[in-house]
Amino acid sequence: MKETFTFVSLIMILIITSCQQEETIKIYSPDYYEYAYKHDQQFAYFKAKPPYENFRKKIEYDKFGHPISIFQYNNIRLDTLHGPWIQFYVSGNIRASGYYSNGRKVGAWKRYFDGKLNGEAFIESEEYFVNDIQHGDKKFYHENGALFAYYNYEMGLKDGIIKKYMPDGIQIFEEFYNKGTLIYQKEWYPNSNERLYAEYEINGNEKLKIAYDEKGRKRLEARKLKNGKIKSIAFDASGNIVKEELWEE
Repeated sequence: MKETFTFVSLIMILIITSCQQEETIKIYSPDYYEYAYKHDQQFAYFKAKPPYENFRKKIEYDKFGHPISIFQYNNIRLDTLHGPWIQFYVSGNIRASGYYSNGRKVGAWKRYFDGKLNGEAFIESEEYFVNDIQHGDKKFYHENGALFAYYNYEMGLKDGIIKKYMPDGIQIFEEFYNKGTLIYQKEWYPNSNERLYAEYEINGNEKLKIAYDEKGRKRLEARKLKNGKIKSIAFDASGNIVKEELWEE
């Protein structure tokens, strides 16, 4: 009883400092402990519960050798990632979060900007996984919180409309996919005038491309003919044809 009370009451802090590295483990009780790792401008932090024999830390490094993430392992023998995954900026703001189930990504995975928006962490991107495969919405945001891009995945394949926006909400890009196959693409100038329209074959080759200037005037049209050749027509600002070409694909 005395030994148990001593362990539960003990706060043990282990700090190892070497080459600007700091590693801290805090054990508060048999039910809770924290792990933190700091190196230069990178900072990772993780919370977990016993049994301790089923916990192992793993540090992920970037290309400069800086540790950037810590993973939880629930099965040392199989070396399997399992449980919450959290990464922080050196400022202490959350950088990324997600969840592993027996080594596979599941549910929502998010990345955050280093700062606060209206007093809360604000998201840079969010995506969803089913058994380690992207499925559902994928979104990116501007630093002002406005939507930057929207994707949809069907079990790993792009499907449906992809859209991209300026920070003020003006749409500047759109693509449409059918189960991984690109069907068409549109682009707009910041003034909302159309910039580009293109259609694609199943093999990914363009079969139609129309380009516009910033005032919305058509300046180029390239179309694939039935004989497989490409016919290209260039226009001046008044819409007059100034050049025609025909070439093999």
